[in-house]
Amino acid sequence: MNRDQFVAEMKAKIDKWNAAIHEMEAEMHQKAGEASAEYERQLAEMKRLRDKGQQQLHELRSESDAQFEKAAARMGKAWADIAEGFSRARSRLG
Repeated sequence: MNRDQFVAEMKAKIDKWNAAIHEMEAEMHQKAGEASAEYERQLAEMKRLRDKGQQQLHELRSESDAQFEKAAARMGKAWADIAEGFSRARSRLG
């Protein structure tokens, strides 16, 4: 996979996470009391993870071509961990 394909794939994941966050925010506004507070906690975690992914993507874009493959390999594991954490936070809300 070349740099452009890899970046596009990571950007698509971030876009998917943004859509999920917006969906959960809409659901949160329909909740009351403690349920709303739990949504806020989980949304904060989802946003933190998304921001971490955006920062890593930014760092990857600044890598030289020579370092790109090594950086992309390192990021693969980190992104899998972010995606897993994001899924866990989302699943806690039903």
